[in-house]
Amino acid sequence: MSKQSVAHDAIASKIVKMMVRETLEAGGNGAEIMVLLESVICGVLCMAGGDDSDALNLEVLTENAKARLPAMRLRLMTPAGQA
Repeated sequence: MSKQSVAHDAIASKIVKMMVRETLEAGGNGAEIMVLLESVICGVLCMAGGDDSDALNLEVLTENAKARLPAMRLRLMTPAGQA
C-alpha cells in the first residue's frame, strides 16, 4: 500500500468517526449524518473538483464508492460462531 493510501485511510477514518460521533452526540441520526456527508461532498467538489465538471465528478465518485462499499462492509463484519 502506498504512503498516500495509508494517509487517505487514516484521514478518512478520523473524518468518519468525527462526523458520526458528533452528529449522534448532538441528537442527530443516520439521516442527519447523510445530510452532513452531502454538505462535505459539495464543499469538496467546490474547492477541488474544477469549475465545470460537477456532474462527471459526482458520477465518478458515486461509481467508485459503489465499487468499494462491498469490500468495506466485509471488513467490518465480525464472524458469528466458530469455524
